[in-house]
This record gives sequence, C-alpha cells and structure tokens, in this order.
Amino acid sequence: MTKRVAYLAGAWLLVAAWPAQAEKAQKPLLERLAVYCAGAASPDGFQSPEGADSARDLRQALAGKKKTLRLVDDPQAADVQVIVDGRERGALKTVYVTLMAGAHEERLVGSDDLLWQLAADNVAKQVDRWLKFNRVRLMASRVRAANP
Repeated sequence: MTKRVAYLAGAWLLVAAWPAQAEKAQKPLLERLAVYCAGAASPDGFQSPEGADSARDLRQALAGKKKTLRLVDDPQAADVQVIVDGRERGALKTVYVTLMAGAHEERLVGSDDLLWQLAADNVAKQVDRWLKFNRVRLMASRVRAANP
C-alpha cells in the first residue's frame, strides 16, 4: 500500500509539473553578444608578449561570462571588439583595454595588487556590465547590419 501511494504521489507530481516544464522549454534563450578579444598590434603586425599574455587572460575571464557573451575569432563577426592596449606594473598590476562597438570607443582599466589574471578579470566584469547595459542598442545594430 505504501509503495502504491508513493507511486501515485510521484506520478501526480510529474503530471502537475509537466505544464511548467513545457512552458520553460518554449521560452527562447536570449542570444548572446559576439565579442572579439585580442592584444593590440603595431601597424606592422608586431605584438608585445605582455599584451598577448593579458589578452589571453582576458579571453579566459570573458569565457566565463557565458550568459552574456560568446567569444568569436573573427573581428568582422563581432558585435563588440575588446582590444588589450597594454599593461603597467607599479604598485598595482594594471591592464588597459579599448572596447569598440561600431564608431563608439571606450577605455577600460583593470587593476589588482597581486595577479595579472585578477586585473583581467576586473576588466571582464566591466565589459560584461557594459554589454548588459547596452544590449538593446547592440542587438538593434546587429539587425540593421543584417538588413541594410
């Protein structure tokens, strides 16, 4: 008798939860913004090892922001480009970045007193916040570019 009651209760819960699961499955996931991240190169194509290292750290930090963005390898396919301009070692380890979306450019700075990776993580949080704040405008720009 106890097994039968448990079985019926489990079946009832499954049936009761079914509409909620179906509704959840019908909701489309928000499309993530495409972000290109690289180190700055000189006009003749050379790049500093430090800039490349910080660009790698920043890509790793941005890769953790999966709800907001997806990293792309082609700058032409990106909604936003994040370019590591350089870094500076002083009392703090500081990473300088330029965020570009269309004609808009914004300078971001991330610092940490211990590790370059934490300075890059600081910048990644700023990029993520900027993307969330400007998402509607970025998606509209994407639609306009696809339908000239």
